[in-house]
Amino acid sequence: MSRPQQRGPFRAVTPKMRGSEQPKARAHDQNSSVWVLVLSETASARTPATAIHKKISIPVEQHLEDQLRAIVREIRASAQSKKQSDTGRSGNRRARLTDRQLQIAGMVKDGHSNKVIARALGLSVGTVKVHLHRIFTTLDVASRLQLANVVRDGMR
Repeated sequence: MSRPQQRGPFRAVTPKMRGSEQPKARAHDQNSSVWVLVLSETASARTPATAIHKKISIPVEQHLEDQLRAIVREIRASAQSKKQSDTGRSGNRRARLTDRQLQIAGMVKDGHSNKVIARALGLSVGTVKVHLHRIFTTLDVASRLQLANVVRDGMR
């Protein structure tokens, strides 16, 4: 299932379905007022859009499903344009990191654990994790290995 997109009190989910698989969704907080909207990947799919709240599952009327698909297209277009603007913003990745983040990235490249980094810099392990999360987001990497490779390549 793809990542939910939140808009007001609703979450739109577009599962990648195979054959006769039924979409599955569950509200994380049973006391919340969030409805989960499940749409098939294409409008011609046999499974109609469904609105789910707590243990209630309601088929969505066709005209509302069309509006939901338009909203999902807007969200995707917005996310795509943001991703493109983030990519083109600065070719120099180093300029986007703070001095502390550069220091932590260098220590990750050298193979140090969060605990060792925290002790060496006089920080808590939690603070190191927050810095790493922001570094991963800024550099668009998903692992310490990818981060180490980016640092080794001079962060260009």
